[in-house]
Amino acid sequence: MKTTLLSAFAAVLILAACQQHEVVSTFVTPETSEYLEIEYFEVFEDREIDHTHYGVFKEGGDVYNLNEDQSELLRKTFKSGSILGVYTHDIQQFLRSEISLDEIFFIGSINRSPGSGPKNQLVVIVDMPFYQVSCSDEQIESFCFNPDVSTKSLSTYYDYHSDGQVSFFGEVVRINIESNLYQFGAIMSASNAQLAYLGYNIHDYDYVTYFTPDVSNYAGAAFLGGKFAQIDVCSSKSVLIHEIGHNLGMSHAGKQFPGDSHSSYGDCSSPLGCSFTEMNGAHRYQMNWISTSETEFITDVNNEIKIEALEKVATNGAKYLALLKDYNINYTLFISKRAPSFISVDLDNEFVHSLSIHKVHTNSSVTTLVGLIGEGEHYYDPTFDKKITHDGFTINGEIIVRVK
Repeated sequence: MKTTLLSAFAAVLILAACQQHEVVSTFVTPETSEYLEIEYFEVFEDREIDHTHYGVFKEGGDVYNLNEDQSELLRKTFKSGSILGVYTHDIQQFLRSEISLDEIFFIGSINRSPGSGPKNQLVVIVDMPFYQVSCSDEQIESFCFNPDVSTKSLSTYYDYHSDGQVSFFGEVVRINIESNLYQFGAIMSASNAQLAYLGYNIHDYDYVTYFTPDVSNYAGAAFLGGKFAQIDVCSSKSVLIHEIGHNLGMSHAGKQFPGDSHSSYGDCSSPLGCSFTEMNGAHRYQMNWISTSETEFITDVNNEIKIEALEKVATNGAKYLALLKDYNINYTLFISKRAPSFISVDLDNEFVHSLSIHKVHTNSSVTTLVGLIGEGEHYYDPTFDKKITHDGFTINGEIIVRVK
């Protein structure tokens, strides 16, 4: 299986790449970009941007068709408060190269689907002139829609996690395209033209997922909060779960312990990180898949709590997640316990008897594992000026958490 390496910004295109993604040679235009997310965001600080590789760029009502032949437009200073729109096959590369995540505020994008309810999914198997998808139609249909929960299909995985709020149904079609361009945008363009010729209207579906031959340098790609995803490793359910998680609105599950650099995939307690397990607590909370009645909000008065493992079957009064939140601080800490389950069979043992502490910044869907503490250990957050202590177990196996 491929090793994926990504960096991402909440609500922008996510590309799972194991090396730097090549820039698509044919740039899109607003007239031909309906199959792409169009991202709008506000610049917090004055920013000079290099447009060399980013196709069409928009400020307000002005659209620039930017390429290497337009040297006078290759760099332009956008004032603080500018509303920008990017039309490009490689938004992720643009953001990684040109914009600090602290300097932008996401406003919106097209082709967004709601996070709950039955999802009508068109699964497109894309064969190309010299390469074909190795999985059969039946295998891919089972990966996506098999109703047997033991198969851990896409549909049963998210139905289980969302307590029935999100389910998938749909159809599978195999097509052939005459294209040797392996980047996501080029594949979508050629595939959508062929689908239209066959009588399929992609706008009739909540999600369109393209299974492609294993020939590119990334394992999968998806629009965060959008409807399109590409799966380049057809036999990997973990890639499928990961990319559709982006479509549903979840960003990466990273890791950054004190003194370490940030790892975009470092949280191995989540399929949005580096392991095929159940979702971490922070993502469940973001998706409203864990109720407020199952969540404990830590206060100066309520500073001793008991939490059960996220994987446990719900019982009356049980708490599965604790939040440390202050509206004057730009992030929230999520505290949870994990346990093995029929899905989380590969959950690393270091998570099982420990407290997992995740940080999520305001206006971001990226979750970062910042602490993993065993019995008797603590995690100190200097901004909150709070010490979170794993104070042992109750007779029922809950972890006692003290915060002071």
